Amino acid sequence: EGFTLNKVKDGDILEGTILKVNPDEIIVNINYFADGVVPREELTKDHNESLSDLYQVGDSVKVIVLKADDGEGNVLLSKIQADAIVSIEEVEAAFKDKTPLKVKVLDEVKGGLRIFYKGLNGFMPASL
Repeated sequence: EGFTLNKVKDGDILEGTILKVNPDEIIVNINYFADGVVPREELTKDHNESLSDLYQVGDSVKVIVLKADDGEGNVLLSKIQADAIVSIEEVEAAFKDKTPLKVKVLDEVKGGLRIFYKGLNGFMPASL
């Protein structure tokens, strides 16, 4: 009595608490009957980064539901895609206000740089 079970569906953006950090994934409590799993490729673009350096048990994270059931009883989540949705507003506001953003350079390509900002990939011309 007094217990409610949240329903999740593909595309939901949720806030969860990290329960466990493994080398290839993190486990997140999303207040659902099953915990959420965020694989490495949905956490960071840098495959050399240690997940335990980036995330700690007890940290709060925003995630998006990719699959409500991954076939093994877990909820498949993405932090990168959730960050991208949330950060679009930040980029639009920075553009409007003409304020700089701190981005990560992924690669140098012909004519400029490939950049990454909170789940968003971008291109910065060499002239800028």
